[in-house]
Amino acid sequence: MRYLTLILALLLLTTVAAELTGKEILEKIDAVFTVDSMWSGSTQTITTPEGETRSFTMESMARDGNRQQLTRYLTPQSVAGTAFLILDYGNDIWTYFPDTDRTRQLAANAQNRSVMGSNLSYEDMASEADYAENYSAEVLRQEEYAGADCYVLKLIPLKSSSSYSKMVLWVDEGTWVTLRCDYYDKGGELLKRMRIRDIRYIDGTPTPFYYEMEGLQDGSMTEITMSKVRYDMNLPESLFTTANLSR
Repeated sequence: MRYLTLILALLLLTTVAAELTGKEILEKIDAVFTVDSMWSGSTQTITTPEGETRSFTMESMARDGNRQQLTRYLTPQSVAGTAFLILDYGNDIWTYFPDTDRTRQLAANAQNRSVMGSNLSYEDMASEADYAENYSAEVLRQEEYAGADCYVLKLIPLKSSSSYSKMVLWVDEGTWVTLRCDYYDKGGELLKRMRIRDIRYIDGTPTPFYYEMEGLQDGSMTEITMSKVRYDMNLPESLFTTANLSR
């Protein structure tokens, strides 16, 4: 009986030792999307609290493991050419609006602003990279979500300028893709929820083709549907400059 107890104790210790920490899970998320380059075409549809909708098409590019990101709006004509540039994982953000023909640097305290009236902020766009450096993480539990075995993590932003008090993520244990993220405002109230579906493998990388961000306090919604994603493009560093924003 004593030997059986010892064996069970060793098995328990092995299981505990094999469990991942929050930081290790964030590093796995970062590793999946740390690619040399990425280009995507997408459609963004915004639904206001009053039920009105408007849609945009845009292209996005990234290089150097998402350290540099560029998004440009293509249609409708009223916003064509509008662009924003995210450098150094969001520590340096620039915007360009063709109606004023001015390129401006976004102040750190303005990163919570809505991007083109959507449910996404500039902070949201920047936080898609380098999770391990920008958040502390605690594993809350493991559970099934959307048909996948997931880790549920609580993330606390390390930047004092963040507009969120915390985020709760559901991370697929098989792909390390975040399938859901709940955002809490500075007052601790649930603000909005991101859901991700339609995961496809492109060049071996699990790639979401559908995102939705729901405003839980006003009933608004932003949906993004990818039309194409490529990871095999040679994107020169000169694309990711303020001089290129107004091209």
